[in-house]
Amino acid sequence: MSQHIEFPCPIDRSPMQEIFQATILGKYEATYFRCPTCRLMQPHPPIWLEESYSAAIAKTDVGLIARNRNNWKRLEPLLHHMFPPEAKFLDVGGGYGLLCRGLRDDGYDCYTTDQYCPNLYAADFEPGPDFKADALLAFEVMEHIADPYDFVSGAFERYGCKTLIFSTLIHQGDEIPPMDWWYYAFETGQHVSLYHQESLQMLAKKLGVELWSLSDGLHVLSDRVPKGLGRHFLKPNRLGSAYGYYVSRSRRGLSKLQSDYEAAKAGVRQLQSRGSSENK
Repeated sequence: MSQHIEFPCPIDRSPMQEIFQATILGKYEATYFRCPTCRLMQPHPPIWLEESYSAAIAKTDVGLIARNRNNWKRLEPLLHHMFPPEAKFLDVGGGYGLLCRGLRDDGYDCYTTDQYCPNLYAADFEPGPDFKADALLAFEVMEHIADPYDFVSGAFERYGCKTLIFSTLIHQGDEIPPMDWWYYAFETGQHVSLYHQESLQMLAKKLGVELWSLSDGLHVLSDRVPKGLGRHFLKPNRLGSAYGYYVSRSRRGLSKLQSDYEAAKAGVRQLQSRGSSENK
C-alpha cells in the first residue's frame, strides 16, 4: 500500500479507506479508496487526468454511436411519461451532441452542453446564460465526476430543476469488484467515481430527492419519480418495450428535424446577407 492519505468521501464525508493499487494509462501507480458508509470508490489523487482528457472521447469508446441511439430510445418513453409536451431538457456533458440531436428528431425540446468536447450535431442548441430546464440528462458523465454532490447540486441550482436522468454502472453487495471489472477503465483513467447502490441512495438523500434505478446502468434522481403502475411501463422489460413502441408511434409527426433545418437555413442566409452588406 502507498503512504497514508486521508480525504473525505465527497458524498457523505466519511473518511475514505484504501482498498487496492492499480496502474493507470500503463504508467501511473494509483491508490483506490472506498467509503465505508456509501461504498463509493475513487482513485486519489488522479494526477493523470490532464493526459486522460487530452482527447475528450477515449480511443477505446467504439460504442459511442450505438450507445447514443440506445439512450435516446430508452429516454423517449421516460420523458414522455414524466414531463409535459413543452418541457425542456438539457444534456450536460453531451459530447458531440448526438443524444440531443436524436431527441430533437423524436420531438423533444432538448439542448446540450459540454466544456470538453466540440458540439458537432446540435451546435444551435446550447443553453444561454438564463437557460432553465425541466430535467437534466447525463450519460457517460457521472463516473467522470470527482465530486458528484457538488456537480449535481450545482446543476440543479443553475438550471432550475430537480431531476437528473443519468447512466453509470453501479456495483452491489459487500465485495469490492474484482480487478478485471471493465468499468474501472484503468487503460484510460477517465473513471474517477465508481458508485454502489448505497452511493446513489446517499446522494439522493443529500439532494432532497428520490432515487429510482431502472437498471444497474440507468438511474433517475428526482422530486417527481413516477409512482404506481407507471413505473412498470418504464422498466427495460417486455412491458417497457411495448410502451416504448406505443410512445414512438404516438409521437410521429412531432420531430423537430424540419423546423431545426429551416431555422439553420435562415441563420445561414442572415449571415450571408450581413456579409454582403459589410462588403459593399
